[in-house]
Amino acid sequence: MYGKPEQTSFEDNGDEVILYSYSEGDFDATNLVPVVGTYIAKDEVRMKYIYIIFNKKGILKNYTITEMAQQTGRKGISF
Repeated sequence: MYGKPEQTSFEDNGDEVILYSYSEGDFDATNLVPVVGTYIAKDEVRMKYIYIIFNKKGILKNYTITEMAQQTGRKGISF
């Protein structure tokens, strides 16, 4: 359903913790336009994580879903 998990681990109490993650990004195409002078490039990356915890019997104990977005920027000089 979700594909292969990014990470699987076991807690000391025997609980199984499974992590799935997904990320995607937007790229500002104007970053590719050659212009003499300064430029500012902005990109955005969106990430989603789901942590799933099963007890020793394989029964869902808890889960957490986290979503976040991060903007990155670069400044520079183009010749």
